Amino acid sequence: MKTTVLLITFFFITITSFGQSKNYAERKASLEAKKEAIRKRKNEYISSDGNIYKVGDTITIYAKLGRYEYIRTKGKLLRQKRNPRDIYVIIQHIDKNTNSVGDYNLVRAICKGVEKGRYIIRLDKAYQNCEIQACN
Repeated sequence: MKTTVLLITFFFITITSFGQSKNYAERKASLEAKKEAIRKRKNEYISSDGNIYKVGDTITIYAKLGRYEYIRTKGKLLRQKRNPRDIYVIIQHIDKNTNSVGDYNLVRAICKGVEKGRYIIRLDKAYQNCEIQACN
């Protein structure tokens, strides 16, 4: 009886030791790779059109006379009244809202203007509305 328990215990220890064949350095490298993938996922966004937006990228808000639909500044929609000009902004943070309505997720880029100002851009909608891309 004692020998069978001893054999079963020995067999169990042998099986579990084969599952832990990675050494410390390999486990640490694997964990770091997972952390880097999570960090990368938080700092970049791939839009439905295939554009990749990353923290630190520069976006051009194209000149348009009047009000923009999907770009805000100081809590209000951006509006250019006279002499519209291109505005260059740098992405500081990408905010992905997981609350969805149907198939739509809200993705916003919080940006700092190269000259001055702070802008909030709804990336997919602004791209489709030709506010951050050149349309014919």
